[in-house]
Amino acid sequence: MRVLLFVLKLLLRILLVPVWIILALAWLAVMAIVRIGCMAKGLASSVLLFILIGTLIWFRTDWMRYILLAITEGIMFAILFAGAIVEVTLAGARAKVGRIICGF
Repeated sequence: MRVLLFVLKLLLRILLVPVWIILALAWLAVMAIVRIGCMAKGLASSVLLFILIGTLIWFRTDWMRYILLAITEGIMFAILFAGAIVEVTLAGARAKVGRIICGF
């Protein structure tokens, strides 16, 4: 019985290695996309800030432009936030599978 249990655990660990590799590659891809998106959001936020200041100076009464800029900033934040959630979820899954493979 102990030998069978040992063989099943060993088989599970061997079968989980490709899953761990796929999770690691997906995590790396998502991490790269989130980092690049973070830099792009920073640049876009700076541009939106300058546009907001320009709108404030030249078009003081046109509130629709302020609302449009705020919605654009909110959408960019939501996309970056969703990417960060996916990155953290993949990192957690990768760590859990790695612990199962190592036997902890």
